[in-house]
This record gives sequence, C-alpha cells and structure tokens, in this order.
Amino acid sequence: MSEGILLCVGHPLLDIIAKVDSEFLQKFYLKANNAVRADEAIHRNLIPELISKHQVKYVAGGSAQNTARYAQWVFGKNSKRCVSFMGTVGNDYFAKTMEERAVAEGVNAVYIKIEQIQTGRCAVLISDGGLSRSLCAFLDASQMFNEKDLIKNWKYVESAKVIYITGFLLGTSFDAISKINEFIGHNSDRHLAFNLSAPYVSEQYGQRIINILYYIDIFVASYVDIIAFAEFMKLKEMDLKKIVRKICFEMPCIKKQRFVIVTQGKDPVIIGDRLKGDIIEFNVPFLDEAKILDTNGAGDAFVGGLLASFIAEKSIHECIKCGVQCAQQIIQVSGCEVPIMEYEDIKNILQ
Repeated sequence: MSEGILLCVGHPLLDIIAKVDSEFLQKFYLKANNAVRADEAIHRNLIPELISKHQVKYVAGGSAQNTARYAQWVFGKNSKRCVSFMGTVGNDYFAKTMEERAVAEGVNAVYIKIEQIQTGRCAVLISDGGLSRSLCAFLDASQMFNEKDLIKNWKYVESAKVIYITGFLLGTSFDAISKINEFIGHNSDRHLAFNLSAPYVSEQYGQRIINILYYIDIFVASYVDIIAFAEFMKLKEMDLKKIVRKICFEMPCIKKQRFVIVTQGKDPVIIGDRLKGDIIEFNVPFLDEAKILDTNGAGDAFVGGLLASFIAEKSIHECIKCGVQCAQQIIQVSGCEVPIMEYEDIKNILQ
C-alpha cells in the first residue's frame, strides 16, 4: 500500500485515561457512563488533578483518529504511514504526547499547530471496577481546523484514494469539507467516506449532510444516528431498510456506486449496494458479553477495518467482516487501543 492512501480528517483529542472513585466524579459533577463537553467553570482543574493524583495512560484519540489507527493496524506493521490523519492541535506537551502515540502505531500524524490554544483532551474516567466510564472532552484547538489548514497540506489530499470525514466536522469545519467535495468532484477515481457520528449531527446540521451527500459514496451510520437523519428528512417510513434504500438508491450520487452501511451493535449490519440495487444483511458473529469491557470507539474501529479492506479492493462482504472484527477487538479492552497482536494473526485465529 502506498503512503497516505487513506486520509482521515477530524478532531484530534488526547485521551487521558485513569481509574477514579465516585468522589472524584462527584467533585467535578460527572456521572458514570456519560459523556459531556467540559465546562470551564466546573472542569478547569480536572485534567491537572487527574494527572497529578492518578496513574494515567495516554492514547491518541478522537473519532477520526481512532479510525485512522485501526485502519493502519489492519494494513500491518510493514505498511507504515499508509494512513494519514489531519487535524489541529496546540503547540504543547499534550500535542507532543499524542503525536508520539499516533506515530508509534504507524499513523502519519499531520497536526496543524495553533498557538496559544491547548490541544484537545478527553478525560476518560474509569470507575466501578472497570464497569463504568465517564468522558469529559476539552475540544479547544481541535475545533479550529479550516480550509486554509487543508490547502496548506493539500499534498495529503492528493495522495489519498479514500478521504474520510466525520459528521462532527460539519459544525466546525464546513469550509474544509466543501473544498474536499470540490476535489472529489474533479477526481472520479477518489472516494469520500462519511460517518454520521451522532444523532445531534443530523438534528443540528441535517441540511449540510444533504448538501454534501452527492459526493459521498461510502456512508456509515449507527442505527440511532440514521434514525435521527430520517427524522430530519421527515421520512414517513422509519423502517431501517427503507431508510437505507432512500439514501442509497434515491438520493443523487456523483458515482454509479454508493454503499450505505448501518451498524446495530450485535444485530445484523445493513448494507445498501447502489450498483447492484440490493440491500443485504451481515450477521455479526456471537461474542460472549462477559468479554465486553468498553463499547466506546467500536464504531470508529469498524470504519477503520471497513476502509482498509475497501482500499485493498476486497468485496463489500469482506469489508464489513473486517470492520466487525475490528469492532469486536476494541470492545474487549478498556480504552480505544489497538491490539498488540497483528491483525492478520487475529484474523487467522477467528477463521
């Protein structure tokens, strides 16, 4: 695989992971199994106290960067820098630490440094003996990515066969997305992959999704995310396959082919195949619930495996299979970490 064949663009966040007790959560008005954006007045001292009083682990995070890391893992250690990740960070210790972690996993970290703004961080607070997890995100510099940053690093766009963007970018970096769309429109051999990311993306930026959908030929969503999009479009039918049919077959696409892929946790993955005119199901292999430690990041890992296989020109069935394997690996560990074992070795064991 050539260097930078996959480009992921998103919000880079350094995950700062630590085990805490209920008193720590209460002190910062946090709840177990919840995710919030940091409030400066309440959470100003959270990260300093977490680092000074707890044993912490650092992971290069953020949705798109997680996808980049898992795609790179699938490509293998002998294919380093096949995946580039682009986003904005501060010029600080957190950026340096995150870059070290990403590069160690083989990802080409294209960080645009913003002065006088801190790197985005996410406090990942593990409690209840590992059964509960609370997230508190400080987005800071990660939100600053724009068209000018993209243009300055245009060579990474030109190198990519597939460009992947998350729905989170619609609220912060729409000018950059529009520039990517323009590139896709002039290069028929390139692909744009998009993840709906969260229900609020459709609720707040639904029209923007519709505006860019023409350029998207790999559309990924979870069940709850695509229902939110269907509600925005005011579809009368909320049957999942009918929603997939609407997006895949009826809404315009710059390419003859479009895949619409909807995950449902342990339930079948629904796939719309525009070229074949088919909607098919992929049954998710059984995984003992006792092995599941943390489902956060499962969707990111799924997309990583999916895109790595797509670039390798695998069938859509093989792409989904790889995505599911990646998702099932990540949920068996606490935190969005890639396995130590090589993907090919794990794949052989699973077969």
